[in-house]
Amino acid sequence: LKGQQGRLLLVSPDGTQLSRMQINSDKTTLNLNSYAAGTYLIHLEVNGQIVESTKFVKQ
Repeated sequence: LKGQQGRLLLVSPDGTQLSRMQINSDKTTLNLNSYAAGTYLIHLEVNGQIVESTKFVKQ
């Protein structure tokens, strides 16, 4: 995200947006302690467009 601002979206498998945070650096830390074990999606949004998505499993 060099020189750009974006948003990081945490989404449940059913599409419910659980968290949204503004980011403006190459590294961001998410605190997932309050979320139950399961599968989640993270979307990186820049200028209103999702530019990257990844799925992860919290154990």
